[in-house]
Amino acid sequence: MPNGNNIHNKGTNSQGNEYTAYENGKYRYTNPRAEGQAPTRYFNDGKGHSFYRQPGPDGYSFHENANQGFRDYKPNNPKK
Repeated sequence: MPNGNNIHNKGTNSQGNEYTAYENGKYRYTNPRAEGQAPTRYFNDGKGHSFYRQPGPDGYSFHENANQGFRDYKPNNPKK
């Protein structure tokens, strides 16, 4: 649980993502993916910043700041 925040709601949505919503507006999603593959993860701090990670050689990650209008995108394997 991020920084000891109280959980408001938790479950699995219609896309199969496990989600947790916190009372302070933060939320996270985890997609378990296929067996043997690491899950994708998304976290939003409720204040305009979000983070996403899809592991693996074809995966990528990003940090988005909606307040300043940018997304920092990084492929896991930039030489591909």
